Amino acid sequence: MTNEYAFELVWSREDRAAIFDKLKEERLLKYNMHHKWRPELEDWLEMTPPGEVDVYRISWRGQWCGIYYLTPGFNYIPLIHFAIWKPFRSRYVEMGRAALQHFDMMYQLPAVMGLTPAHFRHVFPAVRRWGFEILGTIPAALVVATADDPEKPCDGVLSVNYRRI
Repeated sequence: MTNEYAFELVWSREDRAAIFDKLKEERLLKYNMHHKWRPELEDWLEMTPPGEVDVYRISWRGQWCGIYYLTPGFNYIPLIHFAIWKPFRSRYVEMGRAALQHFDMMYQLPAVMGLTPAHFRHVFPAVRRWGFEILGTIPAALVVATADDPEKPCDGVLSVNYRRI
């Protein structure tokens, strides 16, 4: 399955800016940067510094169809984040699984974790289909910024996906 997809590690400021622009165009900033009320490019660049946060472009048949990126998580287990562009969302199950296979090949880690705002209910069917195990809810684990409260705490659902290869 991974051989159908190409994964490109993104390093340059220009490429990361293009990802921010695409997230904005696809209306995915509120999901990938929920901790900012009105995220700006500088917020994205600060959140994804090269060498600390690995950001991968996902392509299918030569078309850029999404991203996945890894941020610091718990001890040495990273948190994984996904964004899939609208024309490719019907392929989300195989794209997510391919990204997880890519993660397994690139990183010698026993697992990857997800921490998702509990009210993002639309995400949980995908999380389960990708093979994540839902561990439980952590009260006030995340921030979901609002106009009234830029530091509004919210519950987070912790999930784990164990290494497959």
